[in-house]
Amino acid sequence: MVEADVAVLGCGLMGSALARALARAGREVVVWNRSFGKATALQGVGITAVESVHAAVSTAPLIITCLNTYDTVVATLDDVAWPPRGKTLLNLSTGTPPQAEALDRWAADRSVLFLDGAILAYPADIGEPHCQLLISGPTRVWTQNRDVIMDLGGSTKHITETIVGANVMDVGVIGAFYISALTAFIESAAYVTDYGISTESLLEVSKPVLRLLDDTVAQAVSAIGEQDYRTDQATLGVYAEAVRTFSAEISNRGNRSFMVAAAAASLSAAEEAGLGALGIFSVHQIARR
Repeated sequence: MVEADVAVLGCGLMGSALARALARAGREVVVWNRSFGKATALQGVGITAVESVHAAVSTAPLIITCLNTYDTVVATLDDVAWPPRGKTLLNLSTGTPPQAEALDRWAADRSVLFLDGAILAYPADIGEPHCQLLISGPTRVWTQNRDVIMDLGGSTKHITETIVGANVMDVGVIGAFYISALTAFIESAAYVTDYGISTESLLEVSKPVLRLLDDTVAQAVSAIGEQDYRTDQATLGVYAEAVRTFSAEISNRGNRSFMVAAAAASLSAAEEAGLGALGIFSVHQIARR
């Protein structure tokens, strides 16, 4: 039987990138995929494809899952006879904090050490110094597997002992912020280019705005941390009036305006809550549970 350092379950675009990065770092990797052809396509120096999940899990002390859902992870691993004890499961599938907690309980019931993770990168970034994975779970389990996991991205960090931490950051930073912001930009590009303005001009104007956003995010974190939402710049009411105007214009033109309409609704709700004279960061007060 093949002896490996890591088993990677799931050979989609991201799982394949994980396996290749580990092999480039000199690790012996076994890979499994429900469609065996995807696993065999990876076979080469440092990578061995196996046909069964049990064979993959049996050969390596660290098992990395990169599957569609947490339910798929459980369904895939339920057929495995887990002894001997001491295996570590690192789940990098996308999910939610409650799903991470459920998988943590599943692992504990089988004497499997468990870390949960989130990948804040694209497949092309895996293994690069700037690539960031967030890992949550017991520090001692992280420490035991740190060197191997760091092969996946040089900016990888263990962020908390709490098993839900990585998913909280994934939902918040990638879901609520990055994807929403990217979608908003694409909608804005449709509006701008429909007026005949070039994509080159759009990029030229957008770059300084991105730098402004970088600074503003730092200001937002400071204001939220101190719970001080006063401002001597633009008030929330000023933002709200402007964004309602922008939303109406885009909609009246016949363009889709989902993201700016959502911003208008959020700021209007904050204004109705009596926050109009404060800064825009005061939206935090009505956004909390």
